Amino acid sequence: MECMVNVIFLDMRTLLLLFVVATLSFAQWGGGGKSINDYKKVSVSDIWNFVKMFSLDGVSAPIEVPTNRDTVFNGSFSDSLKLAGWTLSDHSGEGSLKFTDGKAEISVTKVGSNAYDVQMIQNGMHYENGQSYKLTFDAYASVARTLEVNLEKDTDPWTSYLGEAKTFDLTTTKQTFEIQFTMNEPTDENGRISINAGLATGSVFIDNVVLTKIDKVEPPSSIAGKVLLQAGEKTFSVYNMKGVFVCKLKATYMGEVQAQLNAMNLDKGLYVVKIGDFSRIFPVK
Repeated sequence: MECMVNVIFLDMRTLLLLFVVATLSFAQWGGGGKSINDYKKVSVSDIWNFVKMFSLDGVSAPIEVPTNRDTVFNGSFSDSLKLAGWTLSDHSGEGSLKFTDGKAEISVTKVGSNAYDVQMIQNGMHYENGQSYKLTFDAYASVARTLEVNLEKDTDPWTSYLGEAKTFDLTTTKQTFEIQFTMNEPTDENGRISINAGLATGSVFIDNVVLTKIDKVEPPSSIAGKVLLQAGEKTFSVYNMKGVFVCKLKATYMGEVQAQLNAMNLDKGLYVVKIGDFSRIFPVK
């Protein structure tokens, strides 16, 4: 006679529960000269319902985030991992980090003195001396604003491996952003990615954070970060967030634009700097 056996692989918690069910069922046989066949039988359905009811569904095993890695852990914020691998650090600012529709949401409720005063962080990154990398990510915000991103040392003095943190202009529409850099500092086995949002209130949404190794850093093909494609001094027009013209200024690099704005005794807030079809938002503290 052929016998078919269904093999079910169970975790230890479920095996323990099945053992409890079997023990309780056997305990219902009172002995007293009765046959073991006289005890109350428990069906497979009874056992399955018991397991479903008491199998600790709400308890998840701790998620272990690997360290000393050269890829981003949970950069796509899956439903199973949610925000695992990411933390929020706030200093003079205040905010929270939430899992929202498959994305990380940085919600800033109080601005700080610096962009990093509310920051979303992943540490444990391995940055190899001499290796070039490309970081890409998707981002948008509840209102137009800037976002600062840095790849840096995880401890004091927080050395930036980009030279300095990069600033990006966010809109309410999702965009993909990119940073390329070569690790010129000694190898760091516990570097970090910092996404800094502390200069404006509201929400920033982050998704698809990916770090890859590349052969070499490609030269910029347009205005990117704080470098202008064409050399030479240029004239920029400055507007407030209501679209009102404020002034004109001349500079060669975007870093000079920020320095001049800071020296103009303007009201604190965000300003739009335009040159041709290009525009960028700058904070004035």
